[in-house]
Amino acid sequence: WEQSRQAIETLTAEDTERWQREVTAQMIRIAEFMAAGTPVADPAVQAEIDAHYQSVCRFWTPDATAYKGLAQTYVDDPQFRRNFDKIAEGLAAYQREAMVAYADTRLS
Repeated sequence: WEQSRQAIETLTAEDTERWQREVTAQMIRIAEFMAAGTPVADPAVQAEIDAHYQSVCRFWTPDATAYKGLAQTYVDDPQFRRNFDKIAEGLAAYQREAMVAYADTRLS
């Protein structure tokens, strides 16, 4: 947590705004895959999840278990889930499944 806290403290207001826009845009792209019925293991979905992983690594570097834990948090934490589901109902669960597939194939 200390590494993450230190990384966050270095962000300017502009950095934070840019990061939030990037996260929202990525959520929209993933929601589009979900709406199209694209399997979570599809290379295009996994490319978006790789971008997500790289973004997370700006703050901390999760191993497969930790990344799966983060994925589950997106579903279990009401605030996270609401943020995902504002974009598209079911997005938190779809992203969780995509992150688990990523962790199983890229981080294990």
